[in-house]
Amino acid sequence: MPSKPLKKLDKTKTVHVKAHERVIESREYYFICKECNRDVVRESFGGRPLYCERCHPPKPKTQTETKQQKKLPRPVLVQSDTQSKGNRAASG
Repeated sequence: MPSKPLKKLDKTKTVHVKAHERVIESREYYFICKECNRDVVRESFGGRPLYCERCHPPKPKTQTETKQQKKLPRPVLVQSDTQSKGNRAASG
């Protein structure tokens, strides 16, 4: 049995990747909510949603602090061979 064609939606989202731009189209999904067990129609850019907007409303996007403040690598303290030999001779 052939699948039912979905109607074309005009909503698109442009995502900037390092070397190029990608255009993602939204899609309407018909499903049953796992929490309230109702038939739901929901528009999504990603994969198939599991919950309706009433049970799990979309969250606002926020930038995390870890992405804003990138940690630098720790400096490595290296002792030269002459310093380490001199310290051994003085102590022993």
